[in-house]
Amino acid sequence: MTIRCWLFIPNKIVYVSLSYLIRIKVAGTEKYFLVKGNKINQYQPVGGVYKLVGNKDIYKEWEASVKPDSKNPRDLRFFIKAKYLPDVLKWFKSGKDREVGVWREFHEELIDNGILTSGNFKSIRAEYLYTREKLLSKETRFNNETYHALAYNIFSIELNSTQLEELKQLQEKKSFTKKYAFVSEDEINKECFNNSKTRIGQHTKHII
Repeated sequence: MTIRCWLFIPNKIVYVSLSYLIRIKVAGTEKYFLVKGNKINQYQPVGGVYKLVGNKDIYKEWEASVKPDSKNPRDLRFFIKAKYLPDVLKWFKSGKDREVGVWREFHEELIDNGILTSGNFKSIRAEYLYTREKLLSKETRFNNETYHALAYNIFSIELNSTQLEELKQLQEKKSFTKKYAFVSEDEINKECFNNSKTRIGQHTKHII
């Protein structure tokens, strides 16, 4: 990949997205807990793109440019020339000058949205599992883009007894709403549920 970026496609434009996904699985039911996406009409894992911290300037160092619809230039989704991709990935894996935790998106998507209670979820225990990458895939989603480079860090939430009980009660009350859904591994692989009427994001497979 490095040789390809440096020698064969150095000036091709690559859209980069560096993010994390959280596996929330309800013990005893084998169901995965997903939330409704904000931008796309689908259900997907809790998570999102990391943010820059500190004084790292990717726009100067790697000539990066933000997405036209980006509300926060510190989000780690941007466009670069392919020659910079190896350095970007090496930096990302180092964990320097960026978020490393998962609490922000967990809080925004589940507590701020009123799905879970702040009383039971004052904190969470998250374990890093693995990283999934999809590098230099041909895409035409954005203008002038030639390739996509996506990296997802996958985490698992270790629920305490009180948190697990709240999730189980939520599932018993209603397993599918406009905000969340409990789905099976088979449904995730099929990328749909609710008699195939409701879409599950393709990237959800990374948490299985």
